[in-house]
Amino acid sequence: MLSDFPFKDEPIEIGIDEAGRGPVLGPMVYGCVFWPASRGHEMRTKYGFNDSKQVTEEMREKMFEEIKTMEVTELGWMIHASMPEDLSSVMLHVGNGQTLNTVSYNAAFGLLKHVLKLGFKVKSIICDQVGPP
Repeated sequence: MLSDFPFKDEPIEIGIDEAGRGPVLGPMVYGCVFWPASRGHEMRTKYGFNDSKQVTEEMREKMFEEIKTMEVTELGWMIHASMPEDLSSVMLHVGNGQTLNTVSYNAAFGLLKHVLKLGFKVKSIICDQVGPP
């Protein structure tokens, strides 16, 4: 709920990234983290937000534990997971199949839309390209 966030009236930055991009390998999980834009540099430095492929497993685990236990005073987060069966079904649907890029785009954009529905004003988005620019 927006009222839970002390930075609810400030513009925010949002970072979106995915892990797993193949129905054969397991679920595709998109996550987003958002924070007050006025503290963007501080938050990226403090938590080491970066492309997940450039962050070690140990660093990811440490960040995840910190994020799970913190209050919503500094940042908010959410995830979207697509199970392999769902990915295969959507991609193989005869006559209306989607590419993995389309599924990825929809997942990332869905997280952004959810943050907007909470009432936040997004100043900038940090996200891997998931389809045509």
